Amino acid sequence: MNKLQLSVLSLLFVMLAAFPLSAKDFNSSINDAREAYQAEDNLEAFQHLRESIFSIWDNIPLTVLDAKLVKDHSNFIPKDSNVYSAGEPIYIVCQVVGYKIKKINNLNHINIATDLHLLDPEGNILMGKKNFGSFDMVSPFPNTEFKVDLTYSLSGLPSGKYILETVLRDKNSNKRTEFSKTIKIKK
Repeated sequence: MNKLQLSVLSLLFVMLAAFPLSAKDFNSSINDAREAYQAEDNLEAFQHLRESIFSIWDNIPLTVLDAKLVKDHSNFIPKDSNVYSAGEPIYIVCQVVGYKIKKINNLNHINIATDLHLLDPEGNILMGKKNFGSFDMVSPFPNTEFKVDLTYSLSGLPSGKYILETVLRDKNSNKRTEFSKTIKIKK
């Protein structure tokens, strides 16, 4: 592929991403993607697959696909254990899907709020903080890739096992979900 073809292909991709795709029927989008793929037109296959995702996006419940304890938010290296020293920051990264993409003045808005509950091993709430975090993204393109980076600092806790329950609320809809991570605090 020469530079001109690559430039045209890149421009076409940007133009396709810039305009919202119609809510085409899922099955016909998948069939069109299959036909394009068999014809070795990968760009067209990608476009049809993207149409199929957007045709079902609003019906996906707000969901955390994967929540990981990580060493930091720079490299996203998974933490080897769930043990923390008192006051040590707890970093969690998670991928979120199923949020409402709100269109305002040709921009696509994603708005997620989080609440934190600290529970003991029996599930009793020891403390809670509503609106602990707010995660917003504005883009000219509809985006189905969204991550949330959380940092919790729990100073003054005695040694023991705790459950961090994070509630995610979509501020653009009434969708919500939650996930939990068990941690151990050592002195």
